[in-house]
Amino acid sequence: MKKIFLIITLLAVLTNTAAAKKRWDYTMKDHERLSYDQVEVLTKAIEVGKKENLSLTLALIAGVESRYGLLRSSNGRYCGPMQIDRTQYGVTCKQLRDDIGLSMRLAAKHFKMYLKRYNNDYEKALVAYNGGNARKRADGSWVNKHGNEYLRRVVAVYRVLH
Repeated sequence: MKKIFLIITLLAVLTNTAAAKKRWDYTMKDHERLSYDQVEVLTKAIEVGKKENLSLTLALIAGVESRYGLLRSSNGRYCGPMQIDRTQYGVTCKQLRDDIGLSMRLAAKHFKMYLKRYNNDYEKALVAYNGGNARKRADGSWVNKHGNEYLRRVVAVYRVLH
C-alpha cells in the first residue's frame, strides 16, 4: 500500500512539474527580449492608456492577448495586438494590425464598456474583455472558464511593467 501511495504521489509531482514548465508566464527576461515592433505596441498601449485614463491597462491586455503584437489569432475574427473582434467594430484584420492606434482606441472603448457594465470592477472587466462574461459562480470560479488564468497572466505582466 505504501508503494502505491508513493508511486501516485511521485506521478502527481511529476505531472505538476511538467504542467508548470508549460505554464504561460511573462518575466523581465521576456520583456528585455521584445522586438522593436513589440516595443512600439507597448509604447502605444501606454500612451493611449494614459489618454483614456486606463493607466497600464491596455499595456497589460496587449501583453496577455498577443505578446505585444507577436501572436496572432488563427480564426480571423480577433485581430491586432489587442485581439479586437473585427466583426463588432466593422474593421478588417489588416486595419487592426497596421494601425496600432486604432486597435488601442477600440480596446479602450471596449474595456470601458465592461467597466461601466460591471460598476468599475476592474477584475470583472478584465475577465469580460477576455471572454465576454464576467460572472462568478458561488464557489468563486468564473463562468468564463479562462477567467482565473487570464487574471494570473495580467498580474504576471503587471509585475514586470510596474
